[in-house]
Amino acid sequence: MSSQNPDPSQLCTKLVAMHQASASPNRMFGFHFKTCQGNLAQQTSWNPSWVDYYIQLVRGAMRLNTEINGKWKNLEQCVDRLISHVVPQVLGPLESNGRSVKPCLIHGDLWEGNIGTDLETGEIYIFDASAHYAHNEMEIAMWRGKFNPVISSGVYLEEYLNRVDISEPTEQFDDRNRIYSVYHTLHESACHKGSIFREE
Repeated sequence: MSSQNPDPSQLCTKLVAMHQASASPNRMFGFHFKTCQGNLAQQTSWNPSWVDYYIQLVRGAMRLNTEINGKWKNLEQCVDRLISHVVPQVLGPLESNGRSVKPCLIHGDLWEGNIGTDLETGEIYIFDASAHYAHNEMEIAMWRGKFNPVISSGVYLEEYLNRVDISEPTEQFDDRNRIYSVYHTLHESACHKGSIFREE
């Protein structure tokens, strides 16, 4: 297995195929049991609403963050405001005016350290998943972070978006991507006590 940079076309083709072919067994968001991202469990209890499920994830990550890194009033206020003001405005439209979000199986921790290339066949493999059923756009939000220097280059995002329709309203895609990345950063901060993740 090689740790060379994964081929963007092959990776994103396989990722889109997984997202599109997957189906939640009960049409809800979550998973059969709590999955781990890094060394800590995510709050993946089943939830029928994408907005409520995202809030459930964020609250769980914030709780872990406080337990491990201690209280930080400014961060707590920001997360509270995100949940009370930003999420309803940016994620709410995904589930209004007849729209709905398909619960897709996502890897959940897809950065370059969890992707390998077979030296003989050139096939890409992904591993160390923190899988759950979520909005497919949640998968690619992790690629936004500067702690993923390869996969955040923009090439992978472009390849992915060339293969899949952006959810409506499309003009809110970048805002959703930012909001989804908040969850990943909060959770990673809890996994790496005292790291710069918390300040991101």
